[in-house]
Amino acid sequence: MQNLNIIIVSKDRSLQVKALIESFYLNLKKYHPTRFTIIYDSNPPENYLFREAYTKLRVEFAYATFHQVDFKNPVEVEKYFKEDEYNLVLTDNVIFTCPFDLDALY
Repeated sequence: MQNLNIIIVSKDRSLQVKALIESFYLNLKKYHPTRFTIIYDSNPPENYLFREAYTKLRVEFAYATFHQVDFKNPVEVEKYFKEDEYNLVLTDNVIFTCPFDLDALY
């Protein structure tokens, strides 16, 4: 069974990231090895509240990998791909609403 690497791209929306991950597990029919990589931006000084929210998210989802970037510069999402794994790129506004089985990938 090949792992799934879900890369979530987020800008100042930590609650949407939380909802995405929780809805993924809520609708997943059976266990599948999954890794989450969150690429987020909350750089301007006025965004200190968003930075704090991502810090809380890091604690709650300690198994996920977080990378803070500056979206003012091009971000090479491909550098976060994992070799020999399925790589799925999602924005933070995705919510899984129906049960699904990842065995359909094979």
